[in-house]
Amino acid sequence: MMNEQNTMTVSVVGLGYIGLPAAAMFASRKTKVVGVDISQHAIDTINQGKIHIVEPELDMIVNAAVTEASSGDQQARACRCFSNRRPYSV
Repeated sequence: MMNEQNTMTVSVVGLGYIGLPAAAMFASRKTKVVGVDISQHAIDTINQGKIHIVEPELDMIVNAAVTEASSGDQQARACRCFSNRRPYSV
């Protein structure tokens, strides 16, 4: 999705072993990322700039993305994560 400044926003649903590294890599390339996960623990951990999974060096990438997003720079494009505790319906 493109916003008013012609920058891309990527949404990642599920921030586990596939979604979190993908979200972190998009954020490291200055793409705005919105992450959604059902686990409040995962969301809280990520929003603190930490990771809840074991993946070498991912913690540094996530920390940099979260720090950039919370630096107060309104132009910062990085990771914002939210929890969705509603059950899925198929």
